[in-house]
Amino acid sequence: MELFYDGQWVFESGYDDRHIPKNAGFQWDPKGKQWWTPDVEMARSLDKYASASTRQIMDAIEKEIADEVTASQSTEGSITVPAPKGKKYMPFQIAGIQYASHRESTLLSDEMGLGKTIQAIGVINLNPKIQNVLILCPASLKINWKREMESWLVKDFTINIVDAKRQFPQPLGPSIFIINFDILKKFSKELREQHYDVMVVDECHYLKNSKTQRAKQIFGNRRGGLPAIAAKKKLFLTGTPIVNRPSELFAIANFLAPDTFGNFWGFMKRYANATRGTYGWDMSGASNLEELQQKLRASIMVRRLKKDVLTELPPKIRQVIELPANGISSAVRNETQL
Repeated sequence: MELFYDGQWVFESGYDDRHIPKNAGFQWDPKGKQWWTPDVEMARSLDKYASASTRQIMDAIEKEIADEVTASQSTEGSITVPAPKGKKYMPFQIAGIQYASHRESTLLSDEMGLGKTIQAIGVINLNPKIQNVLILCPASLKINWKREMESWLVKDFTINIVDAKRQFPQPLGPSIFIINFDILKKFSKELREQHYDVMVVDECHYLKNSKTQRAKQIFGNRRGGLPAIAAKKKLFLTGTPIVNRPSELFAIANFLAPDTFGNFWGFMKRYANATRGTYGWDMSGASNLEELQQKLRASIMVRRLKKDVLTELPPKIRQVIELPANGISSAVRNETQL
């Protein structure tokens, strides 16, 4: 019997010893005829079967994961992020921008009021090569996204609010397209004609059910032959990463980090306490939540709470947010900390 690393953790054993990797949570690959897992924590439980060099690899990966977890909680960054004259990012916002800047996918899930929109714009400001941006959000947030973009961007973009009653706008130089979830199907073809440098999905917990039309339009639908919207970098924003149940997070986590969260049943059994009853599977539970949070932080999630950055927050400021009401723009005064 031997445990070794080959891009993933592989356990070789005879048929009579199959219970060892199985009980540790390893998966069976019928084609390769081997037990495997991408999870170093599972592999660690069988490290007595590993060579000294394999254990060194394990140690290095665990240190890298620990560093990523620390970065996901950091309240200070070490980079300089361009900002318009008279504006300044707070230290924890710079840390969030830094976390997202070197990842293809990020779940930015700071507590409400910590400036997730500003951090997403900061990621765009940091990379001058970004030319094509797609913003997906609830209809009520479209105008606010346009206003924040106009306020915080350091480069000239053509900012387009996509309207269901009009044709999808054509890109004119560096372009930003802001579209609400409700009309994604109408513009499904146009959205797939472009490859975006950045795709931002605000209030991404709206996608907790992968069977909804909006989720299919973003994640793609294999059965329907619909590909996912293509983007080099994906930024998903939410203040509530686990809304009610871990099962509601799987679709998002699977889309952003398929290598880590690619096994539906493994996820449900481990984190949703999936059990089979008289009427089928019950996946409404929760289990191993601390482990789930560590995995999220090590792979895609940055999350800070107000109590973590209280000394950095300014006094309340007042902001007017326009909301469309029956086709008529109305103004709502908002008091917040950012």
